Amino acid sequence: MLSLASISQEAFDEIAWPFKPKLSTENVWDVFVLLALLQDYDERTVCLTVPHQGMQKDQFKAAMEERNERIVRIGQPEINHICDGCMRVYEVKHSDREISHEKCQPIVSDGITLGHACCGVFRCTQPLQNNRDCFCAEHRGLHNTCTITGCNHPIRCGDAKTCDNRDHQQMEQLHYAKATSAFALSERPLRYRVAYPDDALGTEAPDVTTADLPDVSVSLGPAVEENIEWYTVNDGQVSYQFKKNPGSVGVLEEGDEALASSEPCDAKSDAGNRKFRAQFGRWRTHNEQTAVRTCGVIVG
Repeated sequence: MLSLASISQEAFDEIAWPFKPKLSTENVWDVFVLLALLQDYDERTVCLTVPHQGMQKDQFKAAMEERNERIVRIGQPEINHICDGCMRVYEVKHSDREISHEKCQPIVSDGITLGHACCGVFRCTQPLQNNRDCFCAEHRGLHNTCTITGCNHPIRCGDAKTCDNRDHQQMEQLHYAKATSAFALSERPLRYRVAYPDDALGTEAPDVTTADLPDVSVSLGPAVEENIEWYTVNDGQVSYQFKKNPGSVGVLEEGDEALASSEPCDAKSDAGNRKFRAQFGRWRTHNEQTAVRTCGVIVG
C-alpha cells in the first residue's frame, strides 16, 4: 500500500495536477462545514447558495454566519428536548385534597470567562475581518489613532500605537516591557491566584518606570488584554500599574480576600497624579457559555 501511495504521488507530481492525494486539515474543515450547512438547509427545505468567486476559505462564511445568528435568536432544535434523564414529573397534593402534576427540568450552564475577540469600540457587534485586528471594518481607521483613551491624534509611524506625545510613548514602552523580569515576577502571584502578605503582593508594579527599562521600539502585536492596567504621570514621570481582572465571576474565591483588599484603587490619588488608560490589545466578549441538560444533550 505504501508503494502504491508513493507511485500515485509521483504520478500527480509529473502531470502538475493542482490537486494532491494527501488529506489536509483544510480538506477536512471544508467537508465538515459543507456537510453541516447541507444538513441545516435540507432540514429547512431551503437551497444553499454560495458565491463562486473569492477564496475557498470564504465561500461558506456568509452561510455560516447566517446559521449562527439564527441559532443565537431561536436556539438549537434540541432546545425542546425532553426525556426521563433530564425531566421529572411529580405529584403535588394541595390543601383542598386536589392533586396536580408539576415538572422539573434542570439545566447546567458552564463555560469560560473569556469570550472571543471583538471590536474595540464599546457595544460594536460587527465581526473582525482578522483575529489580529483590534477593530472591525467599520472602525478600521482607529488602528491609525493613538491608543491612549481620550487621545484622537494619529500614530507617529506604522508599527507604533501612540502619537508624538512623549508621555504616551512612555506608556507604550511600559506596556510592551511587561515581558521583562520586573513585570513577570510582579504578575505571577495574580496568575496563580496566590495570596501573600500585604507588603509582598504582586497586584501593582511599584516604582517601575521607563527609566528602568530598555528601549522597546517594535510592537509585539495585538495581544489580549488580561489585566486592568492604567498609567500615572507625576512630574513628567510615567508609571505603570495594574490589577487583576475579575472576569465574569462577581464573587471572591478562597484566598482572594487579602488580594482584593490590597489592590490599588485606580481613582485619582491625593497627590493629584493624572491617570490614563489605553487599549494596546484586543478586546474580548465577556464570556462564552454552554447550556447542557442533565442527560447530556447540549441545548445552547
